[in-house]
Amino acid sequence: MNRDIASDLGVELIMNEVISTDTDTLSSAVDTAHYDSGMMFFIDLPVYAAGDATFTLQECDTVGGTYTDVDADKLITHGTVTYTAQPSVGDDLGRIGCFSNKQFIKVKVTSSNSANYTVTAYAIKKGEIRPVA
Repeated sequence: MNRDIASDLGVELIMNEVISTDTDTLSSAVDTAHYDSGMMFFIDLPVYAAGDATFTLQECDTVGGTYTDVDADKLITHGTVTYTAQPSVGDDLGRIGCFSNKQFIKVKVTSSNSANYTVTAYAIKKGEIRPVA
């Protein structure tokens, strides 16, 4: 049986927030159960007027618990993504990923410099490795 890439990937919108103050904002939690191959997060600013946005990942054992930054040795990318302007068509979207031992992950946006933009973030989840019949 052939498997296409869409059969093994899940895409989930985890954040669609209008941010108009300099603050920290967390996405909804992503449950990593059954996604042992790691997680990637793609981040976009589809509406941008001003400010900077820095993105990091946080993790927790329970959905409602206290989230802490993912350790640098678990990150797939450099650890943060920063936007200082709206991405243009053809630009690479910011992405950050990790292999976490915790069940739940959130994207944290730190807004600064008179932030005024909309943030969208997507979790890209690759499922457990399954044998091909």
